[in-house]
Amino acid sequence: MELLTRGPAVLRAAGGRALRLALLLAAVATASFVLMVNSPVDPVDAYVGGDIAAIGPDQRALIAERWGLDDPPLERFTTWLGQVAQGDLGQSLTFNQPVAEVIGERFSPASP
Repeated sequence: MELLTRGPAVLRAAGGRALRLALLLAAVATASFVLMVNSPVDPVDAYVGGDIAAIGPDQRALIAERWGLDDPPLERFTTWLGQVAQGDLGQSLTFNQPVAEVIGERFSPASP
């Protein structure tokens, strides 16, 4: 009987925690994106590395366009957020596979 009377309070507490978690995730995502956009490091230069002199401005523009770097920051953020909400974490340039797969491999238990 006590569980029935405490039920609404437990639900409110759980809802409050879920709301705080959602706000924390939103703040971390926003702060991370703002830091990335304002970084002094050019993502195309970082990707190309030592071969920066080997590519021309047309190739740089194609890379930036493919990555969506020529879109306004707010549009890039909302596009990214929509993809994350659908479970698409993007493509890892380092491992050349979806980020979700890379994370899954790193957190899966090692095979004996």
